[in-house]
Amino acid sequence: MTSIGEDSLIRNLFFLTENQATTANNLANVSSNGFKRRISVPYEVGTRFEDQLQHYFAVSDSAQHVDWRVGNLIATDSPNNIALQDQHLFLKVRTKSGLDAYSRNGDLTVDPENRLSTRSGDLLLGESGEPVVIKPADGGPAVDFRDVRISPNGSVEVRGSQIARLGLYRIDDLNSLQPVGGGSYTYFGSSKPVRAQTNAVLQTYLEQSNVESVHELVQMISNQRGFQSSSSALQTLGKIKEAYATVFSS
Repeated sequence: MTSIGEDSLIRNLFFLTENQATTANNLANVSSNGFKRRISVPYEVGTRFEDQLQHYFAVSDSAQHVDWRVGNLIATDSPNNIALQDQHLFLKVRTKSGLDAYSRNGDLTVDPENRLSTRSGDLLLGESGEPVVIKPADGGPAVDFRDVRISPNGSVEVRGSQIARLGLYRIDDLNSLQPVGGGSYTYFGSSKPVRAQTNAVLQTYLEQSNVESVHELVQMISNQRGFQSSSSALQTLGKIKEAYATVFSS
């Protein structure tokens, strides 16, 4: 049976391992447009007496949170790119698996069926809830993305004629978003996202990842040192227990 000190150190090692994996994932996505930094946060297991008996003391466990701050917005001069200036603003999309979700991924393209989509394959939905189809209102020749203008309010125009408006939604409870891949999230909050009336859409811009590589590298070093210290302390406690066992058995 482990002692109070050993139990605390073991839990700390688990947390540091998880934190290191989170940090490595952040670094791997430092160049992923719109990626949001993940943070492993320790919290108390419990403070009630029965919780303390079960866990020996209220030692730390952890939960993962998302840093929703807007990343740097960079000018790309490409009409295929849009950026959202408000961290609570999201595009309504339909994932490749058919799931309706929310995204801030503004790296856009047109699929073979002339539907507006993200580079990762999620279809952008309009206010009607259906995919935005890029085609000229007058039935003219095929559309090049250079013919497409996306206004700050999300209005989509082709050669000067409005064909749709992007499904833009405001989500206040960002902690109720669950990532599903490709920069998209499902929402499981109690209140529904509200359709946004906004002028925060920027065409020819992209939102960069909000990961700061230097900060993450420092965090990795801190995790490694913490792991080494906790491992050393755990070994020391083990030797002390062995010494006491030898004394009391003699």
